[in-house]
Amino acid sequence: MTPVSVSFYVLSENKAQDILGFVCSLTQTVIDKSELAVVILSDDSAKLSQIDDELWDFEVTSFIPHQVLDDNANLEPKNFSPRVLLSPTLPNGFSGAVINLTPKALVLNSENHSQSPSQNSNPSRILELVLPNEQSTALGRQKYQAYKSQGCKLQHFKV
Repeated sequence: MTPVSVSFYVLSENKAQDILGFVCSLTQTVIDKSELAVVILSDDSAKLSQIDDELWDFEVTSFIPHQVLDDNANLEPKNFSPRVLLSPTLPNGFSGAVINLTPKALVLNSENHSQSPSQNSNPSRILELVLPNEQSTALGRQKYQAYKSQGCKLQHFKV
């Protein structure tokens, strides 16, 4: 089984000030450079609402087609349309890219882990953001260790 690729984006102060713009830009990059569906995952409904608004206005001449899901959304794994979803939980059977804005690492499907997996999903790519503050850095380190223990392929980028 190919290891899940996890990319940590360590944001500069400037990027962190426009975090919603960075999330939109990262989303656009993923959909432009791959065929993967994207879930923007956040346990903060206000943040999801802000990202929803930002995705509509991201490009002057267009927007990023997306759908906001609630906790009760029951999508079939092959029916992720549009390609960008905003959700408080990972949809069942999801196998695309996840921009994880929650404070915890995702628990991936694996026979090696006794913890329950994230909604029986196995994303092929996970994108994590680390803000330039102590709390976010500490959370990023915890997530890094969690993904490392799950055998993920880890990368980090300073942006």
